[in-house]
Amino acid sequence: MDAFWTDARNIFETASQAARAGWQDCDLAILIDPQGAIHMMDAGGWSLPSLAADRGAQAAYRVTRQSGRVQVEGRAGSRTCLLAGEFPGETARRLLAGPLPFYHEAPTGFRRLAQPVREYPFMRGMYEQ
Repeated sequence: MDAFWTDARNIFETASQAARAGWQDCDLAILIDPQGAIHMMDAGGWSLPSLAADRGAQAAYRVTRQSGRVQVEGRAGSRTCLLAGEFPGETARRLLAGPLPFYHEAPTGFRRLAQPVREYPFMRGMYEQ
């Protein structure tokens, strides 16, 4: 594995650890110039190709951390990569944010609601009398 892919993976792992540790959301650019020097800056308002061209970077990575999601976009010449992940707690929070579907547990067992809260394709015909 060459340096571009190794750097992208390492940046993603570091950003994921920072998000799990509770660090604030960010939109960050990491630029590597032809001599190997690393420059970090706010990426707001820039596209990754524009930022790399403007700064003469050999490789550029954009790290976005937002609401439990982490994304690293990488670009080096014609090669690109995109690594993205979401923490299980955030996925569960999004799934459970809506109303609970179709069943209500009563002390004596399960009772069917008159109408489903949300109709899903696999539920068709379940509530017909």
